[in-house]
Amino acid sequence: MPLAHIAILDDEPDITALLGTYLRSHGYLVTELHDGAALMALMRQDAPALVLLDLGLPGEDGLEIARQLRELGAPAPVAAIEAVASAESN
Repeated sequence: MPLAHIAILDDEPDITALLGTYLRSHGYLVTELHDGAALMALMRQDAPALVLLDLGLPGEDGLEIARQLRELGAPAPVAAIEAVASAESN
């Protein structure tokens, strides 16, 4: 039986896959999502115990999504995540 259900919302599939793989390997049930509408639908059906939310979604405001979750009365805590890629050249 999984420890808890965690939803990961990030527009980058590589990020959700990486986090999802790590969390699953530690016994969590994970739902990987890529837009705010999908998260809202999940919250109405099977609300997770925790939401990992990318604040820098293209075309969407992560803070606004967090506000919408609170308006829904979502019990899940929200943790902001932000990934920044950089390339270094010598």
